Amino acid sequence: MKSDDFFSAAKFPKATFAITSVQKKTADSFTVNGKLTVKGITNEIEFPASIKRVEKKLTAVATITVDRTKYDIKFRSANFFENLGDKAIDNNFDLTLNLVATQSTGV
Repeated sequence: MKSDDFFSAAKFPKATFAITSVQKKTADSFTVNGKLTVKGITNEIEFPASIKRVEKKLTAVATITVDRTKYDIKFRSANFFENLGDKAIDNNFDLTLNLVATQSTGV
């Protein structure tokens, strides 16, 4: 997965996500919008998230589906190569987010 056929990790060691908006749907359900950068390519994405706050702890849980071809990851993609048959790899992959933040007591 580190090779140039996939994430080119030597050239692009980091991927980033910048939140542009969070919209509340229900008490714990939100829609998150932002910009995902992979291999130096940025695309806007949107995904549902569960965000809860209990006392001084905030938790966010989400599954984010990413189309790898939008980030120049073409290896065995039927979008770019013909006659792959059962050798084709799905263009989408999932990122599972489980974030826990705790309020600091101050310095």
